[in-house]
Amino acid sequence: MYERDLAIADHVLGIHAGHGGEIATDGSIVPVGQDKNPEAERQVKFLKRYVEYCRATCSPRLVPTSAKLLEDSYVRYRQEMRERAKKGGAPAVPITVRQLEAITRVSESLAKMTLQKQVTEEHVQEALRLFEVSTIDAARSGVAEMVVLSPEQREELMLVETQIKQKLAIGATASKRHLVEDLGRLGVNEWAVMRALMVMSQRGEIQERAEGRRVTRVH
Repeated sequence: MYERDLAIADHVLGIHAGHGGEIATDGSIVPVGQDKNPEAERQVKFLKRYVEYCRATCSPRLVPTSAKLLEDSYVRYRQEMRERAKKGGAPAVPITVRQLEAITRVSESLAKMTLQKQVTEEHVQEALRLFEVSTIDAARSGVAEMVVLSPEQREELMLVETQIKQKLAIGATASKRHLVEDLGRLGVNEWAVMRALMVMSQRGEIQERAEGRRVTRVH
């Protein structure tokens, strides 16, 4: 497994460096210029054509019951994360309209894969299952608490928090995007700003508004 992971990593990095081969269906790397498995090539070409066909011919739409299931689940996730944050549990994973849109797109993709004209409850349930195992379970289990920052990262975090407080007075509300842009002009990258905002939100120093697009400084 180690050798295979290493080969795949080399391949991906090689592509970005302008060289490298292709990944065969068995996970091996086939260098450019060498013969590939004809059957594997045929399967890959068929899959590409099938995906293109699905995209071109199928535009599934949500039925009322599917939309209601998405709506109820979104509200439930939001409430659960708020309750966990209030009780001092695992850091709340921001559940915003972006997550709702992502789950909806996955539901539509699942329907499109089988050339269905409607997004059924079964498609939504599978999309929600994937979201649960990829995001919600991590929040419930406290995985986020296991992240340990290095001294340099902690120092950077404190610096960015200070800069945010200088930009955002107590009681003031601002767009996250504007904060990112303002601090970006000072040389602070977007990831550092978003991480600082998340930590400040977990400590109750700021509150998210407008589905996470704006923040208000509490203290």
